[in-house]
Amino acid sequence: MEVRFCSLIIITAVIFLTSCASSKYLTKKESRNLDHILLENPELSRHHLGFILKDVETGKVLKEVNSSKYFTPASNTKILTLSAGLEILGDSIPSFEYYKQNDTLYVKGIGDPTFLHPDFVRQSSLNFLKTTGSVIVLDLSHFADQRYGAGWSWDDFNGAYQVERGALPLYGHVLRFTDYSVDIPYFQKSLDFKGDNGKMSIRRDRFQNVFNVSGEVGDSTKIAVPFIVTDSVTVGLLADTLGKPVHLGKLDSSITTDIWFSHHVDSLYRPMIQESNNFYADQILLMSGYRQFGTMRSKMVIDWMKSNVLNSPDELLWIDGSGLSRYNLFTPRSMVHLLERLRNKYGEDRILNILPQGGVSGTIESWYSSDDGNPYIYAKTGTLRNNHSLSGFIRGDTGKLYVFSFMNNNFPGSSTTVKIPMQKILEFLKRSL
Repeated sequence: MEVRFCSLIIITAVIFLTSCASSKYLTKKESRNLDHILLENPELSRHHLGFILKDVETGKVLKEVNSSKYFTPASNTKILTLSAGLEILGDSIPSFEYYKQNDTLYVKGIGDPTFLHPDFVRQSSLNFLKTTGSVIVLDLSHFADQRYGAGWSWDDFNGAYQVERGALPLYGHVLRFTDYSVDIPYFQKSLDFKGDNGKMSIRRDRFQNVFNVSGEVGDSTKIAVPFIVTDSVTVGLLADTLGKPVHLGKLDSSITTDIWFSHHVDSLYRPMIQESNNFYADQILLMSGYRQFGTMRSKMVIDWMKSNVLNSPDELLWIDGSGLSRYNLFTPRSMVHLLERLRNKYGEDRILNILPQGGVSGTIESWYSSDDGNPYIYAKTGTLRNNHSLSGFIRGDTGKLYVFSFMNNNFPGSSTTVKIPMQKILEFLKRSL
């Protein structure tokens, strides 16, 4: 009995010492140096700054500054949207529900943003709709949200980064102009050419799908502008694309439908996070809402995730999927908690593969590179005017992984003014850890 007890003590001690040996923390000198860089750098001292760094294995906080204070996260919000998609959607993107009766195909769109999107070459959903039934009855009645999210800027309606949401997205709800033509023939008659000199610009009327084209068109001219989404536009555009009649209707709720799936979910999550695609993010919330509640309303999913899944240390003031809303407010310590949860539940390899990699891919391809070309930063950016955040993981020179959140609000000038000192700080941490 004594031998067994002593053996247990020895084994426990070995495990403890091994764990301690594998952990690398900041020395007092390194911690003071980091304080100096964080708090006294002239480019970081004029605005609100929040920072936290944790060991992912032990949970020990190595450094924090204002980590419990609230910041506008911008596209860091997509980390929460990723959590919702992973929690609810399963392994494939639900494109639409359908029911076939004689020659009529009843279709209920459930938010798939990849449908007819040029970034997704394989279009099994399109092929199915083209070859099934001679008439389509389209049900859009379950879309219970607004076209724009709360707190979005109304004057950004012409920007391809702020696209209207919908039940059955077509072509990403965006017109892509090349030379004197558009990629969707349905809208060709909606172009109004002004014939002015100068650089080409396209301005859509705020209230109707009329696109004013001015300036000279060059061979490499490529401009993307959102179109207004209404039920009649969706029906007309789908009919024109399929070359068959499409009518608006409502599917009887007592009918058992099948679901058509389009792509593996990571093929959507990765560009949503890597390229910070706002449209993908907001549609992921809508798809999650329909799968969970049978209706497409972002707030229902957000409230459910906050109450039942995320267990954040601070209340999440979460409004939309993309982070376009300036009403979103999160704390740095909430961000690292959510990132830790993603890593623990879905695996380190999968999450790091979805996140942008410094010097390699996504929105940080031009930042945070290492001398040997191997990424050491895996993190999501978040940028609105005068706000920039970076939350994710950093791998130190010892090979250990740490989770961090760096949030900056209300700085004057461009985000480059804060990204330069941020890069120096993260390089310092890489060497120190």
